Amino acid sequence: MPTEVAATAEPTCYLYGDLRIPFALEDAWQAVCEGDPRNWVLASYDPDDAQRVVVIGGGEGGLSECLQHTSADRVYWGGFRVVAVDTQRGVVSRRPKHCFFMLCGPATPLRQRARGLLHMGAIAAVLQQAHVSFEVEDAADLAPAMVIHKLLQCGGAHKPNGWDFGVGTLLEHEWY
Repeated sequence: MPTEVAATAEPTCYLYGDLRIPFALEDAWQAVCEGDPRNWVLASYDPDDAQRVVVIGGGEGGLSECLQHTSADRVYWGGFRVVAVDTQRGVVSRRPKHCFFMLCGPATPLRQRARGLLHMGAIAAVLQQAHVSFEVEDAADLAPAMVIHKLLQCGGAHKPNGWDFGVGTLLEHEWY
């Protein structure tokens, strides 16, 4: 985990070399993981200070809402919650799964892309406890079918029969 800022004032961020990662990012991720109505968080470099990460947003609209806040020319790190839904004989089981991602849009400058990759571990240390992680160049690579496929690869023997990405349940026949 990155080290905490040591200063006379109350610290507000983690330090990873010169990179400053706000505690607010960790707080937002913890809310997502603890079942808060918010089910995603997104961060990027501050456009005015390349040594500072800022929280771009968070919300309740699931993965699709999260990806609406991205552009093709920046590096983003984020996380979202997907709920595995299993209905058997009238009993419904809902198991949350947490996903971490890094998205470098196709128009992202090479230098920023490389810095993003170098800092990915520091951000992942703040956005802990993800079941799966993704490193993608296009938001389309985070399509629900791709996410489900990766979650199934790391899951147990009993696969769920539906997935909820924050906007309603996707049933098996829609994704399998």
